[in-house]
Amino acid sequence: MSSRFHLQAFAVVAAIMLVSSFAFVGFAAAEHRIDVDQQVATSSTNGATMLVPTTVSLYVVGPDPIRGQVEQALVSAFERRDIDVTVVTDLEPTYDRPVLMVGVRDTQLAYNPVTPSATVSLGYEYAADGNVTQFGEDGDSGFDGSLVDDRLLTGQPISHVLDDQNTLFRSGEIRLTDESRGIVSWPGYRAHVTDALGETTIASLFADATLPYEA
Repeated sequence: MSSRFHLQAFAVVAAIMLVSSFAFVGFAAAEHRIDVDQQVATSSTNGATMLVPTTVSLYVVGPDPIRGQVEQALVSAFERRDIDVTVVTDLEPTYDRPVLMVGVRDTQLAYNPVTPSATVSLGYEYAADGNVTQFGEDGDSGFDGSLVDDRLLTGQPISHVLDDQNTLFRSGEIRLTDESRGIVSWPGYRAHVTDALGETTIASLFADATLPYEA
Protein backbone atom coordinates (compact mmCIF):
# COMPACT_ATOMS: atom_id res chain seq x y z
CA MET A 1 0.00 0.00 0.00
CA SER A 2 2.83 2.33 0.89
CA SER A 3 4.47 1.86 -2.51
CA ARG A 4 1.15 2.46 -4.29
CA PHE A 5 0.56 5.59 -2.21
CA HIS A 6 4.00 6.95 -3.15
CA LEU A 7 3.29 6.31 -6.84
CA GLN A 8 -0.03 8.12 -6.61
CA ALA A 9 1.58 11.03 -4.77
CA PHE A 10 4.29 11.24 -7.43
CA ALA A 11 1.65 11.27 -10.16
CA VAL A 12 -0.19 14.12 -8.46
CA VAL A 13 3.01 16.14 -8.06
CA ALA A 14 3.94 15.51 -11.70
CA ALA A 15 0.51 16.63 -12.84
CA ILE A 16 0.76 19.81 -10.77
CA MET A 17 4.22 20.55 -12.19
CA LEU A 18 2.93 19.98 -15.74
CA VAL A 19 -0.03 22.32 -15.25
CA SER A 20 2.26 24.92 -13.66
CA SER A 21 4.67 24.75 -16.58
CA PHE A 22 1.86 25.43 -19.05
CA ALA A 23 0.72 28.39 -16.96
CA PHE A 24 4.05 30.09 -16.25
CA VAL A 25 6.78 28.89 -18.62
CA GLY A 26 6.97 30.09 -22.21
CA PHE A 27 7.47 27.23 -24.66
CA ALA A 28 5.95 26.09 -27.94
CA ALA A 29 6.20 23.20 -30.38
CA ALA A 30 3.36 24.11 -32.67
CA GLU A 31 2.37 25.12 -36.17
CA HIS A 32 0.76 28.53 -36.50
CA ARG A 33 -1.59 29.81 -39.16
CA ILE A 34 -1.82 33.60 -39.19
CA ASP A 35 -4.18 35.67 -41.33
CA VAL A 36 -4.00 39.46 -41.47
CA ASP A 37 -6.54 41.98 -42.70
CA GLN A 38 -5.27 45.52 -42.93
CA GLN A 39 -6.17 48.93 -44.30
CA VAL A 40 -3.63 51.72 -44.62
CA ALA A 41 -4.15 55.32 -45.74
CA THR A 42 -1.57 58.07 -46.19
CA SER A 43 -2.03 61.84 -46.37
CA SER A 44 0.91 63.99 -47.48
CA THR A 45 1.80 67.36 -48.94
CA ASN A 46 4.82 69.23 -50.33
CA GLY A 47 6.12 66.05 -51.93
CA ALA A 48 6.64 64.33 -48.58
CA THR A 49 7.33 60.60 -48.80
CA MET A 50 7.37 57.88 -46.15
CA LEU A 51 10.85 57.43 -44.69
CA VAL A 52 12.10 54.91 -42.15
CA PRO A 53 13.13 57.10 -39.19
CA THR A 54 16.17 56.60 -37.00
CA THR A 55 14.19 57.44 -33.87
CA VAL A 56 10.51 57.45 -32.95
CA SER A 57 8.17 58.05 -30.01
CA LEU A 58 5.63 55.32 -29.25
CA TYR A 59 2.31 55.76 -27.45
CA VAL A 60 0.02 52.77 -26.81
CA VAL A 61 -3.43 52.69 -25.19
CA GLY A 62 -5.75 49.79 -24.46
CA PRO A 63 -6.71 47.36 -21.71
CA ASP A 64 -3.95 45.90 -19.57
CA PRO A 65 -2.16 43.53 -19.53
CA ILE A 66 -2.41 43.15 -23.32
CA ARG A 67 -1.56 46.84 -23.83
CA GLY A 68 1.85 46.45 -22.20
CA GLN A 69 2.54 43.22 -24.08
CA VAL A 70 1.73 44.79 -27.45
CA GLU A 71 3.80 47.82 -26.52
CA GLN A 72 6.84 45.62 -25.86
CA ALA A 73 6.26 43.74 -29.12
CA LEU A 74 6.21 47.05 -31.02
CA VAL A 75 9.41 48.18 -29.29
CA SER A 76 11.10 44.91 -30.31
CA ALA A 77 9.90 45.29 -33.91
CA PHE A 78 11.35 48.81 -34.05
CA GLU A 79 14.64 47.67 -32.55
CA ARG A 80 14.97 44.86 -35.10
CA ARG A 81 15.04 47.66 -37.68
CA ASP A 82 17.68 49.60 -35.71
CA ILE A 83 15.17 52.32 -34.84
CA ASP A 84 15.61 53.98 -31.46
CA VAL A 85 12.21 54.05 -29.74
CA THR A 86 11.06 56.09 -26.76
CA VAL A 87 7.86 54.97 -25.04
CA VAL A 88 5.68 57.82 -23.79
CA THR A 89 2.86 57.39 -21.29
CA ASP A 90 1.52 60.96 -21.21
CA LEU A 91 0.97 62.21 -24.74
CA GLU A 92 2.22 65.70 -25.56
CA PRO A 93 1.01 67.72 -28.58
CA THR A 94 4.45 67.94 -30.25
CA TYR A 95 7.69 65.97 -30.40
CA ASP A 96 11.04 66.40 -32.08
CA ARG A 97 10.68 63.03 -33.84
CA PRO A 98 7.97 60.98 -35.57
CA VAL A 99 5.21 59.64 -33.33
CA LEU A 100 3.35 56.34 -33.61
CA MET A 101 0.09 56.21 -31.63
CA VAL A 102 -1.59 52.82 -31.23
CA GLY A 103 -4.96 51.77 -29.84
CA VAL A 104 -5.31 48.07 -28.92
CA ARG A 105 -8.96 47.18 -29.48
CA ASP A 106 -10.48 43.72 -29.79
CA THR A 107 -8.48 40.97 -28.06
CA GLN A 108 -9.84 37.44 -27.94
CA LEU A 109 -7.40 34.70 -26.94
CA ALA A 110 -8.97 31.25 -26.59
CA TYR A 111 -6.25 29.16 -24.97
CA ASN A 112 -5.77 25.46 -24.53
CA PRO A 113 -2.40 23.68 -24.78
CA VAL A 114 -3.13 21.95 -28.12
CA THR A 115 -5.41 24.10 -30.28
CA PRO A 116 -5.29 27.72 -29.10
CA SER A 117 -6.70 30.52 -31.26
CA ALA A 118 -6.78 34.30 -31.17
CA THR A 119 -8.24 37.37 -32.80
CA VAL A 120 -6.62 40.73 -32.04
CA SER A 121 -7.01 44.11 -33.65
CA LEU A 122 -5.58 47.60 -33.36
CA GLY A 123 -5.58 50.96 -35.05
CA TYR A 124 -2.63 53.30 -35.44
CA GLU A 125 -1.87 56.89 -36.36
CA TYR A 126 1.59 58.01 -37.43
CA ALA A 127 2.70 61.65 -37.53
CA ALA A 128 5.97 61.92 -39.45
CA ASP A 129 6.67 65.47 -38.22
CA GLY A 130 5.96 64.69 -34.56
CA ASN A 131 2.97 67.03 -34.35
CA VAL A 132 -0.11 65.28 -32.96
CA THR A 133 -1.97 68.42 -31.85
CA GLN A 134 -4.93 67.94 -34.17
CA PHE A 135 -5.56 64.40 -32.89
CA GLY A 136 -6.45 65.85 -29.49
CA GLU A 137 -8.48 68.87 -30.55
CA ASP A 138 -12.23 69.30 -30.80
CA GLY A 139 -13.34 72.61 -32.23
CA ASP A 140 -11.64 75.55 -30.51
CA SER A 141 -10.68 73.59 -27.40
CA GLY A 142 -7.05 72.96 -26.57
CA PHE A 143 -5.14 69.69 -26.78
CA ASP A 144 -6.75 66.88 -24.79
CA GLY A 145 -4.86 63.59 -24.55
CA SER A 146 -7.96 61.67 -23.46
CA LEU A 147 -9.62 62.61 -26.74
CA VAL A 148 -6.71 60.97 -28.58
CA ASP A 149 -7.22 57.81 -26.52
CA ASP A 150 -10.93 57.70 -27.36
CA ARG A 151 -10.25 58.15 -31.07
CA LEU A 152 -7.58 55.46 -31.13
CA LEU A 153 -9.73 52.94 -29.28
CA THR A 154 -12.98 53.55 -31.17
CA GLY A 155 -11.53 54.05 -34.64
CA GLN A 156 -13.16 57.47 -34.94
CA PRO A 157 -12.00 59.02 -38.24
CA ILE A 158 -9.64 61.99 -37.97
CA SER A 159 -9.40 64.58 -40.73
CA HIS A 160 -5.73 65.41 -41.21
CA VAL A 161 -4.89 69.04 -41.89
CA LEU A 162 -1.70 69.25 -43.95
CA ASP A 163 0.70 72.20 -43.92
CA ASP A 164 4.41 72.94 -43.57
CA GLN A 165 4.46 71.52 -40.02
CA ASN A 166 2.27 68.52 -40.85
CA THR A 167 3.54 67.03 -44.09
CA LEU A 168 2.71 63.33 -43.73
CA PHE A 169 0.28 61.21 -41.74
CA ARG A 170 -0.40 57.50 -42.01
CA SER A 171 -3.39 55.64 -40.54
CA GLY A 172 -3.77 51.89 -40.26
CA GLU A 173 -6.26 49.25 -39.15
CA ILE A 174 -4.98 45.73 -38.49
CA ARG A 175 -6.88 42.58 -37.57
CA LEU A 176 -4.84 39.43 -36.94
CA THR A 177 -6.24 35.95 -36.46
CA ASP A 178 -4.22 32.91 -35.45
CA GLU A 179 -4.94 29.20 -35.25
CA SER A 180 -2.25 26.97 -33.78
CA ARG A 181 -1.82 23.22 -33.51
CA GLY A 182 0.73 21.46 -31.34
CA ILE A 183 1.95 21.88 -27.78
CA VAL A 184 2.21 25.43 -26.49
CA SER A 185 2.12 27.03 -23.05
CA TRP A 186 -0.05 30.01 -22.21
CA PRO A 187 2.92 32.44 -21.93
CA GLY A 188 4.37 31.01 -25.13
CA TYR A 189 1.12 31.44 -27.04
CA ARG A 190 0.49 34.93 -25.72
CA ALA A 191 4.01 35.97 -26.74
CA HIS A 192 3.53 34.43 -30.18
CA VAL A 193 0.34 36.43 -30.79
CA THR A 194 1.61 39.77 -29.50
CA ASP A 195 4.96 39.41 -31.30
CA ALA A 196 3.14 38.69 -34.56
CA LEU A 197 0.88 41.71 -34.04
CA GLY A 198 3.84 43.98 -33.30
CA GLU A 199 5.82 42.82 -36.33
CA THR A 200 2.76 43.04 -38.60
CA THR A 201 2.05 46.60 -37.44
CA ILE A 202 5.54 47.93 -38.07
CA ALA A 203 5.78 46.09 -41.39
CA SER A 204 2.48 47.72 -42.38
CA LEU A 205 3.69 51.15 -41.29
CA PHE A 206 6.89 50.99 -43.32
CA ALA A 207 5.64 48.85 -46.22
CA ASP A 208 6.59 51.39 -48.91
CA ALA A 209 9.04 53.49 -46.89
CA THR A 210 12.58 54.24 -47.97
CA LEU A 211 15.66 54.56 -45.80
CA PRO A 212 16.83 58.15 -45.22
CA TYR A 213 20.04 57.68 -47.23
CA GLU A 214 17.99 56.38 -50.18
CA ALA A 215 15.66 59.38 -50.32
